[in-house]
Amino acid sequence: MGRREWTKDEETYMYRRYLNQSVETTAKFLDRSVSSVKHKAIKMGLNHYYGERISAKTLAKCFHSDISVVVRWIDKYDLPCKKVKLKNQTRYLIDAAEFWKWAENHQDVINWKKYERETLFPEPSWINYEWKKDNGKPERHGNKITDFEKLSIKNMLRKDMSNKEIAKEIHRTYEATKHITKTVFC
Repeated sequence: MGRREWTKDEETYMYRRYLNQSVETTAKFLDRSVSSVKHKAIKMGLNHYYGERISAKTLAKCFHSDISVVVRWIDKYDLPCKKVKLKNQTRYLIDAAEFWKWAENHQDVINWKKYERETLFPEPSWINYEWKKDNGKPERHGNKITDFEKLSIKNMLRKDMSNKEIAKEIHRTYEATKHITKTVFC
């Protein structure tokens, strides 16, 4: 079967919807392959990269996370971004190089287990260590805190250990440890 030409209606649909939904959804609606839709988007100049910047949604996909995680990094941890106001929404645009500089100083905030390698360029060399470290250690993410952990944390707090040090000891993320120390012991 030969290649099917793109219609004006399909191109209009691409302009209106491509950046606001998954490639799979667009392909299904247009009855085209994902590959075909991606190639057409590139030809039309539609991609999630805006010059050297990526959208917060795209960054979240690199970490198999929700956009709310990236917005939290922006609001709470000062991830540098450019806010672009559209008709009924705000787009957060992040320079990949700036993200990596920020990430190097905020490694304890990011769940590196979720990062899909080689999805965000230029990837720095230190990411190899961080990714292997996080993917090699057991994490208790999502598990209920045990009474033994509570006792251990209480003792570590008495020794003036930081949340970062405690997180390493109990094999939980920094954010989880901070939450535990704040809610359980305050």
